[in-house]
Amino acid sequence: MQCDSSEALVSVVIPVYNVEKYLHVCLDSVLAQSYTNLQVILVNDGSCDASLAIAESYNDSRLEVFSKSNGGLSSARNYGLARARGDYLCFVDSDDALHPDFVRLLLDGILQTQADLAVCGLARFSCDSELPTMNEVVNGAEFHLYSQEKAITELYGGGFLQQFTVAVSKLYPRQIYKNLRFPEGRLHEDVAVALPVLLQAQRVALTTSLLYHYRCNESSIMTTPSWKHVDGIDFYEEHYRLLSGLHMPQAKLALLAAFKAGINCLTEYSANPSYRQDPRYRSLQKRVEKLAKRIPIKGLRKIDAATVVTARISIAVATFIYGIALRLK
Repeated sequence: MQCDSSEALVSVVIPVYNVEKYLHVCLDSVLAQSYTNLQVILVNDGSCDASLAIAESYNDSRLEVFSKSNGGLSSARNYGLARARGDYLCFVDSDDALHPDFVRLLLDGILQTQADLAVCGLARFSCDSELPTMNEVVNGAEFHLYSQEKAITELYGGGFLQQFTVAVSKLYPRQIYKNLRFPEGRLHEDVAVALPVLLQAQRVALTTSLLYHYRCNESSIMTTPSWKHVDGIDFYEEHYRLLSGLHMPQAKLALLAAFKAGINCLTEYSANPSYRQDPRYRSLQKRVEKLAKRIPIKGLRKIDAATVVTARISIAVATFIYGIALRLK
């Protein structure tokens, strides 16, 4: 699946919606990449602020600016995918930033290890003043080669769970997305595509080097209560069906991930009376309780086994204990 040329074109897809406060930092970091053969696709997803004007102020032939009516993150990513011409591609969220060597090092990782996909570490930042230190020169990155089975196992609870789940922090051969798109109108879209991506990658190159800089945003939709967070349960259950159909042992882990996503939702909603009184809350309790009863206990970590068993007895007690555990982390 790899392209042999070290001069391969890399497409960078950047969905943009009302990020005038952060867009300069993001675009500057992408256009300053030490690897210069880029197609930078900026998709203005119906912004109401100065985001489009900021994007159009750049004078760089590699930057292609498109505008469309607002359709959400998945819609903007899919729009960009349809216009990508590169041999490889990556996604960058418009409030985040890249290390100057992000593309170069991940492309080197793919070519040197003959991997089908490269993944890097994520560094969180909250203010732009932190970036100069985070952007210190990296001469090289050490890559660890993961088999497909090991990578899929990591997706459901390993130390690199986030890196394997999110769409960002990766460099993909564009071929991986030939017949794959993000689900529109849903949350947790990265979960939806994470497994289909890995099912097309026999070898995954991982570096712990912190090359993708993720902005901590307390007001983001992912940190705000919403019934749409239930989408994550749906996607993990779909993972379970896919893996079961392929007779892969990680199917049990995907089912456990669906259960954990459900407990997370219940914990989030239980703190809000309006959510607890909504009929959907009781329906969700029943759904998560049924998930607990489907999970084989044998082989689970003690803490996971205890949570599952408790949920089988009392989903309310399991939610309460899980909430305490989260606060103690």
